[in-house]
Amino acid sequence: MNWYQNLYFGKTAEKKKDEIIKRIESGENHILTYLITLAPTPKNQMEILTPTYYRSHRERSGEPLILGVACGRREAQEVVRTIVEDVYAKTGNALVRQYFEGK
Repeated sequence: MNWYQNLYFGKTAEKKKDEIIKRIESGENHILTYLITLAPTPKNQMEILTPTYYRSHRERSGEPLILGVACGRREAQEVVRTIVEDVYAKTGNALVRQYFEGK
């Protein structure tokens, strides 16, 4: 799996991050866990995926960079917001894909 070095975590996911990552990497379905990734197409910047969908998706279109992990859809949306805010604070724009791809 292609994990971002400074992975973002939601508040709930942060509390059990080692367990969550271990389960995801072993292929176990971790209920209500979501991965925030760079989108595979330039039209979108990020996607919120279940670990199961990520595994099936990467077989078709490569292994997208995982930027964050969250427990629950709402927490995943908060992680996306945090990522966008961080990129904006660092660059003055919200071009998430360009920032993480180093362009």
